[in-house]
Amino acid sequence: MTNWQLILCASILSGLTVAVGLVLLVSPLILRIPHRWMRRLSGGLAGLTIVASAVEWVFSLLHFFLMANINSYTKVSAEDGQSVVVSSGGFDPESYQVYTQRSAYIYEYQIRA
Repeated sequence: MTNWQLILCASILSGLTVAVGLVLLVSPLILRIPHRWMRRLSGGLAGLTIVASAVEWVFSLLHFFLMANINSYTKVSAEDGQSVVVSSGGFDPESYQVYTQRSAYIYEYQIRA
């Protein structure tokens, strides 16, 4: 698993954890407010806060998915039959990764620069 894949997994888990945590923690606290109008106002504001943060999280996750999947792969074959795949990432176009061929459909990670 590469660093970007690990960051993506952490981002997905953190967003879901925050949303569930807010719903579970805020609901009992709002129910303790004695005045009905204050309880509705607090619940509405908490709901708007949760929705706004969820929308921002979804857009940032969508952007992350798009940037993570913008890669260019180039297969280079030598005259003796050996081939490598060179991958250039979307985050840093100057970085690249080289994969060497182990069998017909399996490539092994070799170099990252």
